[in-house]
Amino acid sequence: MSTPKMRKQSKLVSLIVFFLTIIIVAFTKSWWPGIMLALGLPLAVFQYMQGRKYDTMITLFVFVGAWVTVQFQIQCEILLPVLFSIGGIYLFFREWIENRGVKKDDEIEKDDE
Repeated sequence: MSTPKMRKQSKLVSLIVFFLTIIIVAFTKSWWPGIMLALGLPLAVFQYMQGRKYDTMITLFVFVGAWVTVQFQIQCEILLPVLFSIGGIYLFFREWIENRGVKKDDEIEKDDE
């Protein structure tokens, strides 16, 4: 569990990463593929600093994968649906597992009473 202080530090570092990537994107003038990194990297840094390593991997996989498809002109009909499908499946199972954990915690609390 992250503390409020750690959460503030995470937000600050991710904001710094966001501004640095925007500066790099503006300097190189490659807005379309670069904006994917400018959005994905700060989100991944924030998730990593919060201790959510699996979320970090999926975020990097989706955003960097989308950047790679555009940057290297890979056929979008193949890779982008795969990227977003994997991201969606991950989110679905994560919510399902977290809800299962909440039910188990509720059952433990009922047993304690």
